[in-house]
Amino acid sequence: MFLAPQFELDDSVIQLVLPEPDHASDLFELIDNNRKHLQPWLTWVSQIQTIDDEQDFIKIVQQQMYKQEIFLLIICIDGLPGGVIDLHEIEPNNHRAKVGYWLAPQFQKHGIMTHTLEKIIAYGFNQLHLHRLEIWIDSLNFRAQHVPQRLGFQREAKLRDCSFYNQKYHDLEIYSHLNYTDMSQ
Repeated sequence: MFLAPQFELDDSVIQLVLPEPDHASDLFELIDNNRKHLQPWLTWVSQIQTIDDEQDFIKIVQQQMYKQEIFLLIICIDGLPGGVIDLHEIEPNNHRAKVGYWLAPQFQKHGIMTHTLEKIIAYGFNQLHLHRLEIWIDSLNFRAQHVPQRLGFQREAKLRDCSFYNQKYHDLEIYSHLNYTDMSQ
């Protein structure tokens, strides 16, 4: 069972919540207002053009969560969405998953994503009994790379021209974190 973690940073209350249709409007507004900042790093930004697109995304995520293919949380800051973190490409047989995240620029540089990533690591390792978490990040997105580096993720590789979006190829850095506390799963 998932219990939504809550913590405080810089006089803000941060809560990780499961996605619901009523989040679509606020999430769309957040994406739309920060499109210029998000678009260089995230392949899906151009696909979210309306509130309906965001509602459709939430419905798909809810279906995937029911099938345990993804685990997505909205990062709410003082009650309003500020970003998202997820476990995706969950492979129970291999005990691994990838982590994805984004945070609107006005909420960055406060430690929110570092604390949020700590929570998702704990959930992945302790509740889902995963052994390996991976984060794939654009090689030029240095700010996003600092988050896993702070939490002991190891840089494993650079995949050249691995992803194509915004009309060009992008290199990706792969970071991993291994769970050695529960080898019996």
